[in-house]
Amino acid sequence: MKFEKMFLTFVFLIFVGCVSVFGQEKTSPTGIPDWVQNHFGFMTKDSGRWITDNSKFKSESEPFDQYAVEFTWGIGKQSIKGRLLALKDNKEVGIFWEYLALWYPAEKRVVFQQFGGTGVFGTGEMRAVESPEGKFENHTELTFYARDGTSWKDLHILTEGKDEQRAESFSFKVSESMPILELGAWTQIMCEVGDVVFAHYQLGHAAVVNTYDNDRIAVYFRVWLRGIEQDRWHYLTNIWEGWKI
Repeated sequence: MKFEKMFLTFVFLIFVGCVSVFGQEKTSPTGIPDWVQNHFGFMTKDSGRWITDNSKFKSESEPFDQYAVEFTWGIGKQSIKGRLLALKDNKEVGIFWEYLALWYPAEKRVVFQQFGGTGVFGTGEMRAVESPEGKFENHTELTFYARDGTSWKDLHILTEGKDEQRAESFSFKVSESMPILELGAWTQIMCEVGDVVFAHYQLGHAAVVNTYDNDRIAVYFRVWLRGIEQDRWHYLTNIWEGWKI
């Protein structure tokens, strides 16, 4: 696995109307959405084991050469089971987490559960989300509960490549509220057919429902800086750097 952060993107809209069009979610004969089956198949392909190098973080308290996540199909290929383990000299030396992901037909969602050796239990949901650069990611949001009564939330973002997966994680305490950001005054943009609007993707934005009798369509394109992957955190806090209008 390779660990990635975020793309900084630049968006411009070409208005030929003002309503987005969404396709229907495709499902397999089992009733499970195709994206779920495809993701389960991706995680279990070949040996189902995904390895990341730990040499950069290796220390006296963390002597492992590598970490690995390993997934296998559940009964009837309706679910997948996994585990996170440590490797040293190509041998398994410890298991830290066990996982279970399944399609819950009553609520039509992917339920994800995580179990730790210290008694920590996490439960939540996996969703398919379109990233700022137009790629589809798997977002897994979990709430964890420990034996001492504390709890916290984690967000795991996974992007699939041909023979690799890239992941990142975020955590925050359940007792802590999200920060309130000052967004400033909102300005409504009134567009006619053929109008073009340039907007930075990181600026706060929203869309409204078309109340007109006729259908209207908005087409949008995303553009991002060349080489942004090498220093994404810098551009995340310097959002206008590199752009000239």
